[in-house]
Amino acid sequence: MTAEQQIIKPWEQTSRPAQSNPPKRGTWVLSPVVVALGIGVVLMGSISSQRGSDSMLYMAGAISAIAALVLPPRLAVALLVFLLPANRLLTIGPVSVLLIMILVLFARSLGSIIGRRLEPKQSGTGTFPAFAFALVLFSFTPHDGGLPLVLQTTKTILTLWTLWAVFEADRKLSTTLSWIVHAGVGVVSAALLSLAFRTEILEEDLRLSVTEEGGENALATAAAVILFLLILAVRRRQIRAWYLLGLLAAGVAAVGLMTASRGFLLGLTIGLAVLLIHDLIKLDYGSIGRGIVLGVTTAGTIWLLGLWTLAPRLELVIDRVINPKNDDISNGRLDIWADYIDYFRQNPFELWAGVGNYTKIANGLAAHNAILEDIAAYGLIGLMIILGTYFSWLFALAKPGAGTQMASAVPMLVLFSVSMASHTILGLPSTILLFLCAASLRHFTKSPDAGNDLASRSTRSSSRRYL
Repeated sequence: MTAEQQIIKPWEQTSRPAQSNPPKRGTWVLSPVVVALGIGVVLMGSISSQRGSDSMLYMAGAISAIAALVLPPRLAVALLVFLLPANRLLTIGPVSVLLIMILVLFARSLGSIIGRRLEPKQSGTGTFPAFAFALVLFSFTPHDGGLPLVLQTTKTILTLWTLWAVFEADRKLSTTLSWIVHAGVGVVSAALLSLAFRTEILEEDLRLSVTEEGGENALATAAAVILFLLILAVRRRQIRAWYLLGLLAAGVAAVGLMTASRGFLLGLTIGLAVLLIHDLIKLDYGSIGRGIVLGVTTAGTIWLLGLWTLAPRLELVIDRVINPKNDDISNGRLDIWADYIDYFRQNPFELWAGVGNYTKIANGLAAHNAILEDIAAYGLIGLMIILGTYFSWLFALAKPGAGTQMASAVPMLVLFSVSMASHTILGLPSTILLFLCAASLRHFTKSPDAGNDLASRSTRSSSRRYL
């Protein structure tokens, strides 16, 4: 055995060919190493924010880069999703800790990505590289976007390709469950550390965020999507210790409520409505029963955590819906959207080709709408390429088919719904959340054992690993 094989061997222990009788119950593992590293990095970011110095943040970036270099890829992604809710806290200018980790993981997988034969007939992934290349090429179109738009596009493509590579190397149900659990623990940990450093949130009944500059809606979006990923795991009958996932879901729901975000309320309403309709149509009383148990668990957990901390936020978010500022429930978004539409009516060429950035539109205000922001940057032509890129990537990962349930797509539906009142889907946090949605869609299918069958279906290509 060569030295290179000795290095790779520990990584490939998670992707051995499946045995003839794969386990029927999904398992998940919470890695103490990942949790310790994640809490440490978020703690450094919090200290750096309090002191107004970036020195601790540079150290956090270095530690995360080393972790992405030495940890097995599945654990590196677990750390990545753990840090996702605290992304705004771990960002300096255009560079974030998450981006550094993506670049390190991409560098680790670069050789195998280049060497892999993409066979559309077998893998169904031939269209993604074509759309990805077209999107990067289109970002060079002469307009006001310039180098920042090219870098943003390239960063997005690298993220998509790297996460795809890691998933293809380890498509086990247990790995996806582990990522979802680490993301949920990351949400709760980021919230607790924020409360520890900013006690005024509780004392003055402020909205919960990870930074003093805001970011409540970003945290709420992550909480909403991860909440429904956990709910899907709880609903799956073959998951071990599903009640622990229910407790974690209750904690994530509490964090979402403490943000007092209407986006979280929107996502929560849409997700629960779709699940209820699905179960009533299918007459799935077992899932309805588990939903009731989860609801009671959530209510009990919130009560134990202290209803006094959540009651003011509930009143705040309800008041923001019933009595919105200036009688505008969109908080000015509708006016901004109207300005964008008027601009494109007057400039049809830029409607198709894009402006490159939004500083020329609506007095330089962001649209707070994923579709409008992408049209502003890339135009309708670019938007079609973006949709082609993401849909081909989603189908390559999720491979939805006749056995896929409507309920399995709820987290993705929640993400897209909230994005209609938020920012571009091309952002790093949204892309990582979409990756978790696609990975869960791959496993949470009609057949409870579908996720375990993936390994056996991939034995033909077990010798060709991305990482």
